[in-house]
Amino acid sequence: MKNVLYILLCFVTIILYGQKKPFCEHYEKIKAQKVAFLTNRLDLTVEEAQKFWPLYNEYENKKKELFNSEIEIMDKVKDIDKMTEKDIDYLISEYIKIQQRHIQLLEEYNKKFKTVLPLKKIMMLYVSERMFKKEYLHHKIANP
Repeated sequence: MKNVLYILLCFVTIILYGQKKPFCEHYEKIKAQKVAFLTNRLDLTVEEAQKFWPLYNEYENKKKELFNSEIEIMDKVKDIDKMTEKDIDYLISEYIKIQQRHIQLLEEYNKKFKTVLPLKKIMMLYVSERMFKKEYLHHKIANP
């Protein structure tokens, strides 16, 4: 059953994102790999998967929004030599606020995940996300 779910998720992901721009294709390819990786690691039942994936996608979209806010700050740092101390202090403050929102988001979705998954699978989700990032970055560094 796990294999059928894995194949179905991969197929749906490919169909939904097949017509995007090149950068989006790359992003969606990574996203599909992550979905497959997490599906394999979490060993979700069909019922769990039906409840989990919409919630997880919502969580990922909100994380992406926060990431984009961080990028905006980092773009401003390019001109740091032209900035006043007050401007820099403001950027630092904004950056810290974004990091706090990351924590709040994690706390919010951890509560939501508890309504659809057992605690063991939630912990495996967090570990597996970290493993995916580590493996992806290792692969990217080894094969640029």
